[in-house]
Amino acid sequence: MKATFLRTLLLSCAAACMISCTEDLQDLVVAPSIVGKWTLETVEYDVRTDVINNGEMYSINHSGLADIHGLTMDISDDPTNTFLAEGYYTIEVPADLAGSTFKDIFPFSDIFKRGTWSKETDRLMYFNFEGLPAIKAKIIKFSEKKLIISYDITNQDEIEGVACTHTVHGLYTFSKE
Repeated sequence: MKATFLRTLLLSCAAACMISCTEDLQDLVVAPSIVGKWTLETVEYDVRTDVINNGEMYSINHSGLADIHGLTMDISDDPTNTFLAEGYYTIEVPADLAGSTFKDIFPFSDIFKRGTWSKETDRLMYFNFEGLPAIKAKIIKFSEKKLIISYDITNQDEIEGVACTHTVHGLYTFSKE
């Protein structure tokens, strides 16, 4: 009888400790902070460009990886949640057009993009660049040292008098310094 009572008392104390300890541990768990200096590791992209020229529509598809040379994004939580992306990288653009494949290299140098950010949920954030529409970014992975975001944007412009619509899907991987 004494052994059964002691066993019941021990199990009851252990259960109480587990519940109490779990509640205490929940207070110790701190979510990672987006604030800090992030270095761009990789950029993957898919772009579809639709061109209408003389009534005919052409589509150019290209995808690939950027060659990263030095781009950082400094995210702060000052009262306006600002960010500053600066640096440079190049993108090699292989494209297929009407059965022909070609490659061009585009340098993105002297990047200096400033704006504000907001994190709506654990899976969604927005970047507001000065003078551009807000970019809605999906958070694929977020930890204290790694941030992976993806976005989709559509941009229209005119190249040598020809209307173009670019649909871009980008996947950016950052590491925290």
